[in-house]
Amino acid sequence: MNQLTKEISNLRWTLVFAGLCGLVITLIMDSKWAAGMYDQSHPVVQMSGKLIYRGENEIHIQLSGKKFRACKYVGQQAISITKGIIKDAYLTRLDSPETGQTRPVGEIAPQLWKIVPVTAAADRIRVTVTHDCGPGRLVQAVTADVDLTTKQ
Repeated sequence: MNQLTKEISNLRWTLVFAGLCGLVITLIMDSKWAAGMYDQSHPVVQMSGKLIYRGENEIHIQLSGKKFRACKYVGQQAISITKGIIKDAYLTRLDSPETGQTRPVGEIAPQLWKIVPVTAAADRIRVTVTHDCGPGRLVQAVTADVDLTTKQ
């Protein structure tokens, strides 16, 4: 009886070990999961936006920050949010022409952007940038999340 108990105990630990190995291999092999974890811990850019001007149908924001990884610039998008409803908005650079070129790693000097349309009722504006960080791996980052309900 003692030998049977010992064999069952060894089998149980073998199954637990095999299950854990399978789980680890599955997580490592799931490259989308691994890439997502990497992208969260190693962002392409970290930026912030500051409201400079608010007009009847537009706002001007200043973006600045830092680029950490040499991923290829794909594009950016803006949205305005009014009582939870998302509407597309459009960005135009005001301080210099937008070239659409990929920037090198390093500090990003302050940039002035106009965003339209932004209604008077809009609560917030959000700007995101998309980079290609590998074969078809698109990484998005919020570069500005500006609360329009507070006085600047």
